[in-house]
Amino acid sequence: FDQKLLDAYVRIWRKIARRLKQYPAVYGYSVMNEPTQIGEVPYNYLYCQYLAAKAIREEDPERMIYVAANDWDSAHAFSYLKPLPLKNIVYEVHMYIPYEYTHQGVGDSIARIKEGKFFSYPGKIGDSVYNRDVLKKQLDAVVRFQKKYGARIYCGEFSVIRWAPGGAQYLDDLCSIFEELGWDWAYHCYREWLNWSLEYPSAYPAPDPAEKPTDRMKVIQRYFQKNRSDS
Repeated sequence: FDQKLLDAYVRIWRKIARRLKQYPAVYGYSVMNEPTQIGEVPYNYLYCQYLAAKAIREEDPERMIYVAANDWDSAHAFSYLKPLPLKNIVYEVHMYIPYEYTHQGVGDSIARIKEGKFFSYPGKIGDSVYNRDVLKKQLDAVVRFQKKYGARIYCGEFSVIRWAPGGAQYLDDLCSIFEELGWDWAYHCYREWLNWSLEYPSAYPAPDPAEKPTDRMKVIQRYFQKNRSDS
């Protein structure tokens, strides 16, 4: 951001809040998605979000505001994240660890999948062995931030490519971790791309939706049911 772009960014968020605050269906404002700042910049990723959040608060005093960590919303970035001095702030993390597993077959790694070579979970992925305990350990920086500041945490994205062996177990382990830690969460994603989709078979390439609910869909639906409110 330079000053001109920063001013526009804040002005846009103020306008959005002014326009949408009347609608109860709007649960909150996510002011930045997956910032990635390397080195020094005139206005850093957190300061920009702080100015946007302050502008929103002047228009909409109560609604949730979601603040992103650096490095693509990584868990590690919570080790140096500072809380904002505003109320009703939620801090967002994304979880795709280990990337070699969740994104296998995306981009250049598609060649490996075409050869029938898949990483499975739980098990050895790359140079390390992954299971539920290891996944939870990857989130330690977020947990420390949560405890230190009494912060509300939201995992705004987590997923696994649909043909990854053990995908349902991977999602189950993550959901159980989020529930244990008292976090809010959202699966990525619904009908954006068929290869993240819970509605498509756990097979490569399988171009059509599954006739019955997939094992991954059943996992997410089960956790949705646990969080269902009938009020």
